[in-house]
Amino acid sequence: KNLIYRLNLTLDEGFRGGSKVIQYVRTIKGHRETATLTIDFPRGVRPEQKLRVRGAGESLTPQQKPGDLIVTIHLLPHAYFQLEGADIILNVPLSPLDLLIKNFAVPTLQGPVALKASDM
Repeated sequence: KNLIYRLNLTLDEGFRGGSKVIQYVRTIKGHRETATLTIDFPRGVRPEQKLRVRGAGESLTPQQKPGDLIVTIHLLPHAYFQLEGADIILNVPLSPLDLLIKNFAVPTLQGPVALKASDM
């Protein structure tokens, strides 16, 4: 029998990719057990994307082969960034005075980027 697991990731984790260790309860050959598994997720993973781990599901009887674990990705809200389709949006309130400043830093998921008013 297939099982579904919801994996919560930060937007930063989803952007970079990586792995997470999870624990979940499943039935194997009719007996309940807690399973520990490392889930690898690719860079740029999308919300509601599904990852399949073959054989990590349940087997309700000794004769049944274990199903799969279906990991559904959930990206947690970020304090500054929003995901809109394939775009990552950051609203930076700038006043005309801000544009007169020679340099200012804009946050990105890879760290702050220095910009000049002439870059805009």
